[in-house]
Amino acid sequence: MSKNTLAFYEAVQMLDNTRRALNEPCEAYHISFEQFVLMKRIAAAGGVRPTILSEDLHISRAAVSRKLTQLYYSDYLAKERSGVNEDQRVVIISLTPTGEEVVKKIDKFYKSKLTTLIDPIEEIQATAKIFETLSQID
Repeated sequence: MSKNTLAFYEAVQMLDNTRRALNEPCEAYHISFEQFVLMKRIAAAGGVRPTILSEDLHISRAAVSRKLTQLYYSDYLAKERSGVNEDQRVVIISLTPTGEEVVKKIDKFYKSKLTTLIDPIEEIQATAKIFETLSQID
């Protein structure tokens, strides 16, 4: 195995470890980090169409729908149909008070841990190194 290939695998492992660490505070609320990001987007927008989430986050509509359905059944989201004169197929997703509280708690946790993370410039440099390694794989 070449040195570049090994470096690539190690970088992927580091990314996977980071992904798992991001999910930990969300697990207490039975959601994933990806669902937390959706909830943050919804909170920032004050309500949004699922299609917009799909487009903005580059996630398939089906994946967004699955994630939102779970959040809806956990009472974290509310769905509202368009007004009478508008297209009834259009649904606006917003956070429930429970969902707002979950976002605040998880956000507070992440903000408290922010000081222990690597400097953002170092993160960018590490990411650039990963892409450089990818380009050199035999």
